[in-house]
Amino acid sequence: MSTTTQMRQKVLELRGISKSFGGVQALSNVDIHLYPGEVVGLVGDNGAGKSTFVKVIAGVLAPDKGEYFFQGQPVTVRGPGDANALS
Repeated sequence: MSTTTQMRQKVLELRGISKSFGGVQALSNVDIHLYPGEVVGLVGDNGAGKSTFVKVIAGVLAPDKGEYFFQGQPVTVRGPGDANALS
């Protein structure tokens, strides 16, 4: 496998992430793909769901629906310890 191909393999991917709090839909079908060496920013208005999304990535909050992949493999993240163990 070439270095170029290795660099394009996703390290972390979340697909179709949704999270609501009662009647408030904080995230609706959100996808993200992160690659090695990539610098990513998360930008949005107050109340747009940025903090909620980061908490889902970190395992602090469980999504209502969606899939979580690490290095191309599906994983289950039930808490911050699970997310930390992936690194």
